[in-house]
Amino acid sequence: MCRGVGASLFLFSLLNATTYYVALWGNDNWPGTSPDSAWRHIAYATQRVEAGDSVLVFEGVYEDEHAVFANTGNPGSPIVLTAYSDTFVMDGIDSTGIAIRIADKSYISISGFHIKNYEIGLKGEGSLENLSLSDFVIEDIGGEGVHLNSAALRNCLITDFIIRDTEGKALSHYDFGAHPCYDNEISHFLIRDIGDEGILWENGRRDHFHHGKICNTASDGLHLYKNSDSCVIEYIHIDTTGWHGIAIHDPYMNRPCSCNVIRNCFVRNADHGCIDLHSGAFNTVIENCSLIGPKYTTGIYFHNRGAGLLAQNNYIKNMHWGLFCGHTDEGQFIRDVVFKNNVVENTQRYGGCAWRDAGNRVLANISFIDNTFIRCSQQSGYHNLVLVRVDTAHIEGNSFIESQIPDEPHIRLGEVSEGLVLDLKDNFTRIRVYDTDARLEFSDGRAFTEDGSNRSFWYSDVSRYLLNLDETIEVKTFKMTLSPSSDSVELFIYEWDTTGICYKKWGELSPTPTITTSHSVGDFPPFSLVRVKVDG
Repeated sequence: MCRGVGASLFLFSLLNATTYYVALWGNDNWPGTSPDSAWRHIAYATQRVEAGDSVLVFEGVYEDEHAVFANTGNPGSPIVLTAYSDTFVMDGIDSTGIAIRIADKSYISISGFHIKNYEIGLKGEGSLENLSLSDFVIEDIGGEGVHLNSAALRNCLITDFIIRDTEGKALSHYDFGAHPCYDNEISHFLIRDIGDEGILWENGRRDHFHHGKICNTASDGLHLYKNSDSCVIEYIHIDTTGWHGIAIHDPYMNRPCSCNVIRNCFVRNADHGCIDLHSGAFNTVIENCSLIGPKYTTGIYFHNRGAGLLAQNNYIKNMHWGLFCGHTDEGQFIRDVVFKNNVVENTQRYGGCAWRDAGNRVLANISFIDNTFIRCSQQSGYHNLVLVRVDTAHIEGNSFIESQIPDEPHIRLGEVSEGLVLDLKDNFTRIRVYDTDARLEFSDGRAFTEDGSNRSFWYSDVSRYLLNLDETIEVKTFKMTLSPSSDSVELFIYEWDTTGICYKKWGELSPTPTITTSHSVGDFPPFSLVRVKVDG
């Protein structure tokens, strides 16, 4: 019976839906139901339309309009305000007041409009569900373009828009009251020439920001603020910001942000870091992003307090620092960080860095895996990859190309506990260690030479060197050749010593030949059977 009542109400709404018109030649005393009997003011129309009604606005400039929706739409029967054909303009004249205001209303669709010269372009407040704002321009605004502060937004769409030349934020959801906000989409936009942040978004769940461009902002380009969880930022192009490009931030560290994803974004010329995770960021993914200069800032910066970062497949160029985590304050922590398969090129100082200041702080479980550092550490005294005061560090498969200071180490480990340097990619790597409990390993048992104070050890599945003294070592790997001889044999390598001499035993196949060999140290694993084809 309930379904029957609902269906009856829906049919009643459709049957009673009316299309109204607004035009510069209209009159608010007319019926408004045809172009010839159109209303004159947009504000008059928004006070009268009900669920299922549509308002078609003819092109032209409507001056000093302040439209407030008096009624709400319903599922299947939204209130629609849209252009009749070409865009209509709402001109506030004196940069005061609000062009369009929606409070505690749902199922309203607004499109095809151009707002300029107001204090606020569009303001939403209270409970707002299933709003659709599309195909619009907001410009020359004294405050914020779209002001949604403290609104409980649910299932709303804001798309295909331009916001430019605002003194305040372009798009803001600054939530003073911690109202629920979830499943919203902001897409296909241009935001430029903004006197504050491009987008500030607080207390959102599963919100999606995609396919947009933000440029020339006085502060952050896009800022996820307190209690923002499971949001996705992708395909956003950000160019020239006065502070961060993209930021995730809980300044008071009592309303953290978790499980957010930043991917396929481009950030350039962010004055205080391209992507900045500052206090209260947990379980974040940053992937497939391109981050470019300027040379006095940082590519990806994770600091103060947080845990769980996977930054992978990113390209970072022309930075002061490329990948950086740490700098925790007293009593704070950074944990569980993985920098994987990133390319960092042309850094002034560190290509990758994990650094904790002394004191009651925690920096733990930090991994740099399969990253490539190209022309990094261009200033003397800095290194491609640095870890200082880290508990449990994992360095695996990184490569260092065209280091700019030849005598400086590629890797520096200081006061590192439970450290592992695994499977260096390059034939030559210089490592500086002090006050460190770590080891260098090749997981395939690869033979290598080093000039350090400890002895190298080789086993059936791993080659190892202990890194626990105050020393700088140079690690070299070589290729192996065997020549000349005859027939086929199996070569059993017992071990390599640090001079590169091979101790060997022959297990011969039939027919038994007399074998003479020469060799150089290389890629064949110790304690393994290696089939060698020899000339005869």
